Amino acid sequence: MELPEGIRSMVYTNNALERLLKNFKRRLKQWKCVKARLQLRNIFTCY
Repeated sequence: MELPEGIRSMVYTNNALERLLKNFKRRLKQWKCVKARLQLRNIFTCY
């Protein structure tokens, strides 16, 4: 698909931003999982 030069740069920028946000959300999801596991471990090792 051929786009005009002005629009093409916006589309490519938008794709880069979407990829960045997708990776950020994925990392955040992984961190929540790790954090939950650490909390469970702390609960069960304290008692």
